[in-house]
Amino acid sequence: MILSKLSFTFAAVISAGIVGAVSLLLLVGAVAAGRFALHSTEIAFVSYRDLNPDIYLTDLDHNLIYNLTHNEAYDIAPAWSPDGEWIAFASDRDGRRNIYIMDHLGGNLRRLTTQGGIYTLPRWSTDGQTLVFLALDENPNGIYSIGLDGTGLERLNDPETPNRALTLDLALEQGSIARAQSPDGSRIAFMTYRDQGWGIYLSADATRRDASLLVTTGYPTEAPVWSPDGKHMAYIAQVSGSTDLFIIGVDDRGEPPIRLTFNRSFESSPAWRP
Repeated sequence: MILSKLSFTFAAVISAGIVGAVSLLLLVGAVAAGRFALHSTEIAFVSYRDLNPDIYLTDLDHNLIYNLTHNEAYDIAPAWSPDGEWIAFASDRDGRRNIYIMDHLGGNLRRLTTQGGIYTLPRWSTDGQTLVFLALDENPNGIYSIGLDGTGLERLNDPETPNRALTLDLALEQGSIARAQSPDGSRIAFMTYRDQGWGIYLSADATRRDASLLVTTGYPTEAPVWSPDGKHMAYIAQVSGSTDLFIIGVDDRGEPPIRLTFNRSFESSPAWRP
């Protein structure tokens, strides 16, 4: 395995229907009005509906929200392949939490890990041929890679070979769960508490001296997620006691965000399709 080919982002983890369709009508109107010219129109996310986390897909072109996994298991941490055709995720549907992949419509499900560990946070290599993920049952947590056919499991941070080269593109400072760098590297989005409220701020560099408020979130959430072209951002916010998925134009200051989900469940882990 050639480690130099690996480039991935780690972030901390923690049915289609009338409601989903109605929730997207607002976005449709915004697109029609020219407010949003979206480079990518699909976002995968986790929704804890009926206390059962599944991976959903917002299809903004067709004004629908789909449940891709629709399983009683704990399905979390979606990650798109570089070509946008596959989604990797973690699930305990076969016992302990393992790494799976499915196509972008929720079909062709395949389990990759079979070693009996507790695995999560899959990320793709840049060539789309390898997945890298965390093993939570290791001490310290192990970082592993595996091929898409389920072979070639390899520990990358083996404590017995501490000098082995390993590059992690975190797209944020190590140890932080609330900062995200734009795709072109020119800006940093971060979440912080200022002026008696939580919000997402933008800054030109890590010093955050020039930070300006993009949007308030109501309470602290996970790191915001940039769209592939860096012009929009998906994020989780709390409104009137409900935790939902939103998008906002990064350079359209003064324009309100668009709310994509309307339910009493908890949403998390948004991921733009490339």
